[in-house]
Amino acid sequence: MKHNTKNTDSKPRVRVKIWVEHDGNMIMSDYLADLLVKIDETNSIKKAAELLNLPYRTALKKIQEIENSATTEIVSTRSGGATGGKSKLTESGRELIKKFNQISDKVMESDGEIFEPKSE
Repeated sequence: MKHNTKNTDSKPRVRVKIWVEHDGNMIMSDYLADLLVKIDETNSIKKAAELLNLPYRTALKKIQEIENSATTEIVSTRSGGATGGKSKLTESGRELIKKFNQISDKVMESDGEIFEPKSE
């Protein structure tokens, strides 16, 4: 008989993957939020993609898919030159991440409520 060596005093945990769709197209997920946050931190799609071990072209494609589905610009880009290019999140991009994080937080908060003993 195999014994569970994990902490048996802990309560069950809810595990979910959350994403947001618009007209059947994904516009936000943990993965996409991570990409957008890294773009905001580095001011670079290329650097963000490297940090996430993601091909640059895939990162660009994901951004285009979000923007097409959300029908708004999420990342503002300026081409290179002597000073190099720059990518920044737009207010719409920041708001999308903020709303996604709020949804995720609410779901995770409910995890604790579901398995708490009911007081009578």
